[in-house]
Amino acid sequence: MMMRHCRLLLLLFTPFVAADRLRRELDGDWGPIENINKPYLKEIAEFAVSEISKQSHKKLVFQSVLKGESAVARGMDYRLDIEVKDESSPYSPTTVIYKCSVFDGILDEGMRFKGCEILS
Repeated sequence: MMMRHCRLLLLLFTPFVAADRLRRELDGDWGPIENINKPYLKEIAEFAVSEISKQSHKKLVFQSVLKGESAVARGMDYRLDIEVKDESSPYSPTTVIYKCSVFDGILDEGMRFKGCEILS
């Protein structure tokens, strides 16, 4: 009788354990982006640069994606190191590297700029 209850409990809880494990595997594990030259990454980086330009009131021009990481989180989270040319001063444009964070809701949420920091 006791053995039957143990089997029943095991059968009841196995789906919950499996679902929790799958959620942890899919939610938030950051990994490197192997091919940083994908057109979609360029689109995400250009979106980030336009948001930085709006917030900083500078004339910034996207140059390239240097490296990146991504994670699944009810969409895709991206952390990208982006090379940007600051053309705010016409006499001395400078190159700046930003680490930007962008969330892409993929389905209907679209892209959301989460923030950035200057690396150099």
